[in-house]
Amino acid sequence: MAKNKKLLYALAGFAILAVVIAGFLVFFPMNSAPVKVIGVGGSNMLIAECGDSKYIEEQADYIVEGKVEKAEVKALDVNGIEILDPKEKERRVELYLTNAGQGPLAEEDILAMFTYSDIAIGKYLKGAPLPGDRLQIVTPGGEACSVSGCIADSVEDQPVLHEGLTARIYLGNADNELYIICGLMGLQWIEGCFTKDGVTNCAGNQ
Repeated sequence: MAKNKKLLYALAGFAILAVVIAGFLVFFPMNSAPVKVIGVGGSNMLIAECGDSKYIEEQADYIVEGKVEKAEVKALDVNGIEILDPKEKERRVELYLTNAGQGPLAEEDILAMFTYSDIAIGKYLKGAPLPGDRLQIVTPGGEACSVSGCIADSVEDQPVLHEGLTARIYLGNADNELYIICGLMGLQWIEGCFTKDGVTNCAGNQ
């Protein structure tokens, strides 16, 4: 009988603990991996309808607002693998600076830049909530520097994100992959300012 009582107490304790943990996760959810979004520019801007805000809103599967917490440029090799060694990254930047206009580089010297922007989702204006509370928008382009100077890569009509700004983002869904509708026209700054090259820009003036 005593053993049965101990077993019941133990089971009751586990049940209470499970309820406490479940409640904690409801009110204080753990941050999951960010949902990846591929930025789209270039040819998408050739669509005349992209100049119509109603068209963008209708085409969007999700409309979210969120703050850019971090925007980090990563240098990738020809296979899409991040170059983590600072010396190797600087070596390739130096080659780009000294080889400008002298023909293509060898595969082992190629450097591609992508910007990874983490956004904390504030609210949804359209669409059911996505898993997690953050987006990571990946856009081609960025800047990499060496002791001799910097190289910059940009893509036409590609949305550019800056830390500290709050944006409204119009997202499409194609085969379970999210992308920004109509390139830079699918992203609107709605709050905050950023400074680049000594010039301060604020939402509403971009």
